[in-house]
Amino acid sequence: MNKESLIAENGSFDGSSWNWALVWRRPLLLQREIDLAHELQAMIELVQPKVHMEDLWLWKCDSSKAFTVRSAYDFVYSFYNIGEVVDEVVMLALRRIWKTKAPRKSMVFAWQLLLRSLPVRQALVRRGVLLIHEDCVFCNNREEDVTHLFLHCDVASSVWYSLCRWLGFSSCLSDSVEGQLLTMSGFVAGKKPARVVVTIWVATVWSLWLHRNKIVFNNGVCDVLEVVESDISENKF
Repeated sequence: MNKESLIAENGSFDGSSWNWALVWRRPLLLQREIDLAHELQAMIELVQPKVHMEDLWLWKCDSSKAFTVRSAYDFVYSFYNIGEVVDEVVMLALRRIWKTKAPRKSMVFAWQLLLRSLPVRQALVRRGVLLIHEDCVFCNNREEDVTHLFLHCDVASSVWYSLCRWLGFSSCLSDSVEGQLLTMSGFVAGKKPARVVVTIWVATVWSLWLHRNKIVFNNGVCDVLEVVESDISENKF
């Protein structure tokens, strides 16, 4: 779907009643894509636009009505502070990610990871998406949840151990992704070195996710060295 498309391009009015007809950029070929499209359709089915309302983009979390990363951060931070329970360690990790120089796309991904909103196989099954199996894409031995995929799978742990050796750290492997971030950034003194380490953490989880998707969607082969090299070279650390 075109992320810039307007509501008027994805449905039509029948009298005063609105009928959704989502327009996709390409045909949905994979069963997973079809299932997710049906899930989206069910979520928006009760949303009924008004006939005489102007169709435009507005960001309600800022007085300018224009989206900024800072206003999104402030919204999420305040949202979780006024009632939703988020582990303090996760909140600390989120704050540290905000201060990095990582590309925006990988920062958004890291936020999704810390908030456990990535479409890993365990999460998809819990949402009612039918899968052939829930096993980890890397090892095929354990259920694919966030902690296993990004930390405790043999592939992921090998990446972290290799990275720690490259950085000159003693080998470390936490029990959570946020714990891994805070532990690694705690090995260095000073704000700037800590930000560099957090940026490397972001690049590492991002590289793991891209490699995972390469295996799933492009029949790629699991390769620890490829993940480590892409982490180091492509991000120019």
